Amino acid sequence: MRDISIARFPAASLALAMVIAGTVGAFVTESGQHPVTVVFWRCVFGALFLAAWCLLRGYLPDRTLSPSRLALAALGGVCMVLSWTAFFASA
Repeated sequence: MRDISIARFPAASLALAMVIAGTVGAFVTESGQHPVTVVFWRCVFGALFLAAWCLLRGYLPDRTLSPSRLALAALGGVCMVLSWTAFFASA
């Protein structure tokens, strides 16, 4: 059986991403947890999933990643965490 690539269905991929992104705020509000707690656990589960995905797809270890690119990725991660915290605190 052939592996069906998700790239073959871009509209479905976008729709699924929008459903997930659109319901996150509702789940955070209904959980009653502090925004920092929600962001912490979101980062933990996201990091575990992303690490497993990268290992399974063969993206890790990446020996071509330079310290400057790693620093930029870390800076982007910090900005994303601050954005999530502000978003969840605004609800």
